[in-house]
Amino acid sequence: MRTFQLSLLAATLALATGLAHAAGGEIAVIVKTSSSNYWQNVQKGAAAAIGDAKGYTMTFQGPATETAIADEVNMVENAVNRKVAGIVLAPSDPDALVPAVKKAWEAHIPVVIIDSALADSGKQYYQSFLSTDNKKAGELCAKALIDRIGQTGKIAIMSYVAGAGSEIGRVGGFRDYLKAHSQLQVVGPFYSNSQMATALNQTTDTLTANPDLKGIFGANEPTAVGMGRALEQSGKGRQSDRDRLRRQSGPARLRQGRHARCDRRTGLVSDGRSRRENGDQPDREKACAEGPRHGRRDRDERQHRPAGCKERAVLTCLNGQTRIAMLTVICETPGTLRAEQRTKPEPLDNEVLLRVKRVGVCGTDLHIFTGKQPYLAYPRVMGHELSGLVEQAPVGSGLVAGDPVYVMPYLSCGQCIACRRGKTNCCVNIQVLGVHRDGAFTEYLSVPAQFVHKAEGITLDQAAMVEFLAIGAHAVRRADVKEGERVLVVGAGPIGMAVLTFSRLRGATVTALDTRADRLEFCVQQLGAAAAVQIGQDDRPQLSALTDGDFFDVVFDATGNPKAMERGFEFIAHGGRYVLVSIVSDTITFSDPEFHKREATLLGSRNATAEDFDTVVKAMRAGLIPDRALNTHRLALADVPARFATLLDPAGGVVKAIVEC
Repeated sequence: MRTFQLSLLAATLALATGLAHAAGGEIAVIVKTSSSNYWQNVQKGAAAAIGDAKGYTMTFQGPATETAIADEVNMVENAVNRKVAGIVLAPSDPDALVPAVKKAWEAHIPVVIIDSALADSGKQYYQSFLSTDNKKAGELCAKALIDRIGQTGKIAIMSYVAGAGSEIGRVGGFRDYLKAHSQLQVVGPFYSNSQMATALNQTTDTLTANPDLKGIFGANEPTAVGMGRALEQSGKGRQSDRDRLRRQSGPARLRQGRHARCDRRTGLVSDGRSRRENGDQPDREKACAEGPRHGRRDRDERQHRPAGCKERAVLTCLNGQTRIAMLTVICETPGTLRAEQRTKPEPLDNEVLLRVKRVGVCGTDLHIFTGKQPYLAYPRVMGHELSGLVEQAPVGSGLVAGDPVYVMPYLSCGQCIACRRGKTNCCVNIQVLGVHRDGAFTEYLSVPAQFVHKAEGITLDQAAMVEFLAIGAHAVRRADVKEGERVLVVGAGPIGMAVLTFSRLRGATVTALDTRADRLEFCVQQLGAAAAVQIGQDDRPQLSALTDGDFFDVVFDATGNPKAMERGFEFIAHGGRYVLVSIVSDTITFSDPEFHKREATLLGSRNATAEDFDTVVKAMRAGLIPDRALNTHRLALADVPARFATLLDPAGGVVKAIVEC
């Protein structure tokens, strides 16, 4: 049966298409964040609803986090520049999105606002607003809490982003109602920035500091999930004399400011406050009282359940049902790692549940640990080079339980300009495991099936090394390295070694340049480098001599060092190419006259594509990759917090470390 949520989303898109150009076109759905399970499931509902609108296509975007307001503004402006037929927008900030929506209005592009309101100054620039009353939802939560625990005592507020429009209404309504109808003392609010691990730690600290708490209010999905896990770990998760009111996804929960009944197709929820032209008002109290309608999925039988209810595992734990725990290692802040027990995830209908077996430690992980990764918000579960065994797979995926697999960790949207051109590695909305969302330093992981590939003809160790080698293969393919060309690889870490390997396999003569003599020796003896030069005062004359003064047809930088990246311009031959493989959170500069007189080509290389992964696997099967020599160190997942820092010590001689889970 179609529930209110499906009708609501269908009505939204119907309104957008009805207001759009009669000839059809693109409807851009832009939400608060693409990393939330809730909004990811709204994407599925949007895709289903647009199917009824002939001549129209739907694109779906959202920033990595709700706090990335500038990114959402850019997405709206880009949609305007693409001359889309209509925009459906869930604004993260009521004021910041007004100028972008105004641009759409000036371009005669209809806009429908959903979920949260724009500021009053933007009212004239959109056609319709399907709203949720966050203030009323906060009041209802406060009333329910008072009914449960009484009018006296102490409660805590675990919120998400200070100043967000939905947060102001939601938490404001909650506090105002408490103040008017009780004498409850409030601790907080604490702000998680919509990060589950942050909410978990904040809740743990709050419980420790306030043992007399009678209730906790979690203001959005990630915060409520982290809060629930903290309650579970503290032993206070069962219903007793302390009631916890959780704003959580799923039936009988308040979700994103509403009494929620989740629809499995859309993930949207009804609250009786949505303003629609026909005035439909669902029965809010009935939706709240009915409780869960869908049982937990059996391992061998995938039952339907609401798409927005992925965190049911947490709720069932809090209600006393036993669930499997798993070890997870979290990088809380730069330099700080912590192990904890988490609940084994339940995969969505399009996801594969993996038993993680091996995880390679990458330079990206080291940069996360040292605070030098530009695309990351802490805390984060690291790990994107992984292999494992299929635990559970969706029908039609071609995978079955027990299959050994590797994962392409770049979760691309398939709809943006990059994806449409086949460059999924630089997807506009990319979500990289271990960077934008939690990764593989854990025992179980759910991953969309399209990114999981059988590891046929290679070992689990090899499968965990495919990703970093694919980055090198992609850089070499992007530079179009040819047989007989002279190649310089600056930086002899694992990525540099991957570039060296695949350049050599294309028939190039490769020179390695690095500060460490042991790495250079490895490149010559194990990887077949023709020459190796140690960085120092006389390195330029040495490099010139190796090339008869011409320098190199192709230079790759794999250092992650701004000074080294800038100096690499010196080593490009006239007419040569310079490829930046590493990334830094910094600015690099170079001499424009020197660059122009060489007529050099500057390229960036990011991640890898399926083609590059295939190249690596074929090379491994052919015995062309010295993977055993590259794999110099091993450690157990439980030992990662204590031993991870040692991997940074050059004296340890680490080339590639693998974590066994």
